[in-house]
Amino acid sequence: MVVNVPQTAFEILSVFVYCFVLFVICTSRQKVFKTTFYLIFVATGIADVVSIFVNSYLVIQGELVLGPDYQHIASFCVVTSGYTFVMHMIGNLTIAFNRYSAICLAEHYDKIWTPRNTWIAIAMQNLIAIAAVANTIGAKMTYVREPDGSYTFTGLETHLDTVNRFIYFGVCLVYAVISAILNVLLIYKFHRLSRSNEHIKHGHHEKRLFLYSLIVFAFCLLMCAQQIGKVFVIFSGNYDSFLWITMQFFWINDVMVSIPPYSLLVLCSHLRRDSMGLLLCKWRQSGILPASSSKTPATERKALSTIRVTK
Repeated sequence: MVVNVPQTAFEILSVFVYCFVLFVICTSRQKVFKTTFYLIFVATGIADVVSIFVNSYLVIQGELVLGPDYQHIASFCVVTSGYTFVMHMIGNLTIAFNRYSAICLAEHYDKIWTPRNTWIAIAMQNLIAIAAVANTIGAKMTYVREPDGSYTFTGLETHLDTVNRFIYFGVCLVYAVISAILNVLLIYKFHRLSRSNEHIKHGHHEKRLFLYSLIVFAFCLLMCAQQIGKVFVIFSGNYDSFLWITMQFFWINDVMVSIPPYSLLVLCSHLRRDSMGLLLCKWRQSGILPASSSKTPATERKALSTIRVTK
């Protein structure tokens, strides 16, 4: 079989963009990037980058028809894929609650999201993800021997795969229900504030972060539909449908984990300015752009100026 070049190219681009965004956030001196939202974004983003790598291997393994000799690598990738999947869902659920508390519980926000509580939330995110895949650690992979002597990778042992399906079903169901409720409440809150002409503190920035959470929620719902649909297909006993819906996971996962960095770049002016400042600096060092004079142009000075910190 031939490797899917467009999908692989998209994955490489997404990894590059995601790593660049994470690097900008982690190295920026702006206090806005030290807030809870961005800390959770970074924790989830690291898992997303790993997810792209391990799921890419699983796709390539099937396309190159790699056999049982590579089952230890496949086992690691399957476990890690499950871990990063749960990390992504729990991380975005936490972000949804963070946005809800920033708008609807603004007077309690600082008490809820103390630095200590933020790190506890990130630790719990990791612990839940590890617990979700603990039963698959060290599990054997199954292969089907084809008439031509090649092997087709089918995944985990049947009983473990069934257990995993229900775990992921539960994670998706919890995420979809709670996130939907939080987002509906947020939409209502924004609508009520707009009608009463009230202004949220740092409203422009908060609205953009809320829009980000809505975009991510929409694409996570696509994955939830795939995982929930897979459970129903298992009960139907239709192998062709099961195989088809299983293969949809990889492109849906690629889109789901790639949306956050692109969305944040578009919606967050702080991130765009820091990114442009970093690129301009690197281009000057490499000689692509001439060194800046003592008088910085107005447009560049604006892009590199200190940004007023918002929550």
